[in-house]
Amino acid sequence: MPAGLVLAWLASVLLARRFYDGLVPWLPRLQPETLLPAVALGLGVAMGVMAAQAYAASRLELLEVRRDASRPALRGWWQRWALDLGLAVLSLPLLGATRLLGRSDVRAHSAAGGDPVSLALPGLALIFLGVALLRLLPVAGAVSGLLTRRFPTALASLQLTRRPVQHAGLALLIIVTTALGIFASV
Repeated sequence: MPAGLVLAWLASVLLARRFYDGLVPWLPRLQPETLLPAVALGLGVAMGVMAAQAYAASRLELLEVRRDASRPALRGWWQRWALDLGLAVLSLPLLGATRLLGRSDVRAHSAAGGDPVSLALPGLALIFLGVALLRLLPVAGAVSGLLTRRFPTALASLQLTRRPVQHAGLALLIIVTTALGIFASV
């Protein structure tokens, strides 16, 4: 089992127990009849995405791949038309709708609690905010370079400042998984 997964689970449980006075159990109750279809769907989607990526990679010429790798993009596709800022603005009403649908009086008088769209709103909002936060990667690299005196950390911060698009995927994964873990523990 990956240590990062265990640490993320432990951090989310500890934070939830700290702020909600122990109302969150250490281990959730797992129900196989609801867990198996979700796992099967997740594995199916993951295999489909990997097959599509493998097909797309097999269609490229070797020289084209090496040329693209030697000249990394300076700006991500999400920054070209300020798409990230538009998604951040779009996430605000999604978070507002999540807050409204989460109120107990609204849940008691409507069937919106089991609606898949209302369940997906917080995840979409957090992903949209995570994409907008990718603009801060160069700033984070510069600040971490100023705060440290160690050579490897200074080199890493320099790379993060110069080529943030190269590290954007990992940064988005960390942002969204942390946000969803904290949101799910609430």
